[in-house]
Amino acid sequence: GGNRTIGGEIAELIEPLISSGQVEVYVVEEQGLELEISGHRLNFVNQGYERHFGIRIVDKGREGFAFTQDPDRLPECLAKAKKLARYSEEKDVRLPDPAAAYRMPEDLYDGKITSLGIPDLVESAEDILARAQEKGVSIAEGGLSASDITTHLISSRGLDVMERQSIFSTIIQAVADGATGMEYHTSCM
Repeated sequence: GGNRTIGGEIAELIEPLISSGQVEVYVVEEQGLELEISGHRLNFVNQGYERHFGIRIVDKGREGFAFTQDPDRLPECLAKAKKLARYSEEKDVRLPDPAAAYRMPEDLYDGKITSLGIPDLVESAEDILARAQEKGVSIAEGGLSASDITTHLISSRGLDVMERQSIFSTIIQAVADGATGMEYHTSCM
């Protein structure tokens, strides 16, 4: 029951978990594009989707955590988290109160990044290769990626939050004038 930020199939999968005690369920969904560069060639383009589930149990001040990518294994994942909680060190651990001040992260998502397609990544990579060639730089390897990541956190105490972020990253390993160098730039918007 209840209105969750997470919908459909996933809500049906996790609802029984939430009602089984002091439980938090994390659902992380990521879709993205990845392009690899090898030498002065575009080597590999991949478009993918992944979904991960994490379960945290708090029982009498003890906690257990387990995760899976297979939604059919959620009951087994819950059992593992419960077992780990029984054997973990007793601490003063409690699930957060949803009434407590919770500030949502801001400015983590930029739709321009998630609207990029394979042709956009190919164009950016070709631009990098052309500039490297102009400068007499040899590209050893590298890559570009653009991702859209959504994280849901739902607890048996009523916490129900969602965060969405976009990430664009580029990494290039290059050789110039007989030396090896690495430039790393990542942008999280």
